[in-house]
Amino acid sequence: WTAAINACGKTGKIESALKLFYAMPNFGVSPNTVTCGCLTDCLLRHGRTADSLAVLRYMKKNHIAPSEVLYTSLMTSASRLAQYENTEDASNAKAADTSAVEIYNELMASLVELSSRKGPTSSSVPLPLSKKPRDNTELYRVSLLFQEMKAAGVEPDLASYNALLKSCANAGDVERATSILEEIRNSEDMDPNDNTWREIIRAAGKANRLDVALSTWNVAIQELNEAEAIGSNESRLSAKSAVALLEALIQGTEDAAVDRYTQLRLYQLVANVCEAVISGSSYMGMNLVDRQSVLSDPRAMITFLQALVALEQSTRSFQENNLGLNRKKLRLLAISIVASDCFSNGLPYRLRQHRPYFEAHTTAKNWWHREKC
Repeated sequence: WTAAINACGKTGKIESALKLFYAMPNFGVSPNTVTCGCLTDCLLRHGRTADSLAVLRYMKKNHIAPSEVLYTSLMTSASRLAQYENTEDASNAKAADTSAVEIYNELMASLVELSSRKGPTSSSVPLPLSKKPRDNTELYRVSLLFQEMKAAGVEPDLASYNALLKSCANAGDVERATSILEEIRNSEDMDPNDNTWREIIRAAGKANRLDVALSTWNVAIQELNEAEAIGSNESRLSAKSAVALLEALIQGTEDAAVDRYTQLRLYQLVANVCEAVISGSSYMGMNLVDRQSVLSDPRAMITFLQALVALEQSTRSFQENNLGLNRKKLRLLAISIVASDCFSNGLPYRLRQHRPYFEAHTTAKNWWHREKC
């Protein structure tokens, strides 16, 4: 297959090469790094940059690591296109089938995505926040690419900044993330979107900066309320952003420096968010979140479950039950979650690997079985 694609490319039969490439899975054959490299080389030599980016997206989706040669070729194309865009050579710029910023954005997104998928991928559900921030190699590479883009005279757009923010979140670099947010907010032609807020909150969660996570969420809600008042379409936060906040709160409960009372208050905050999502109330801006997506997201629901079980168990101690907790109500809410469609097939494998999640799910399931008896 690779030889056939390469032969088609060398003879200028680009459409045939593309058809062969996308037909491979239909015959039980998966393209590899060499196959993708041959095809992108042919596409770039014939000025088909947009098709090359489509191949890069295919590689990202199917966890195929691009070679350094492929990255270099695409960066060269981006640099050349940037020169056309920044000079009076408008004919070459108009003839291009994409823009320099789009190429740089895809390269950054590819670096981030492939770094985040290293290791076992037995499930599409990632593990919760790690206490230990990731190696900063990814952030270093993405930052270099971002700086190279600016040096080439390409103005970064919101997608560029969000890709950099995602890498900051992966590394737990909350200071850099908040600095990037200020750049976006100070720009005349950019406004933070759902992806922006989510990555800031993720960075704060990784760094155990609960203050930053909560303040960022509150600012996002305030801006969305203002947008909704003027009839803007940007008036909802995704389930992924809600999960980022919930995981930051749960991460806060696992901080060794947090006392028992603060831990319980954080669990209570998560439980209150749970009730707000279910009821559709405006508590913490949950009326501006995609409720149905949250209720069907295993990561969101398991954080709710962990908080509810922890609070119920705390009521067994008279000294700790000074938060006005109703043990029966907590149990019933936990049972409604474990019995929901979200967990109809049990707890997803990757979430079962996180012991607090597994124990909370098991406890709630036992309550459910006793209730049925």
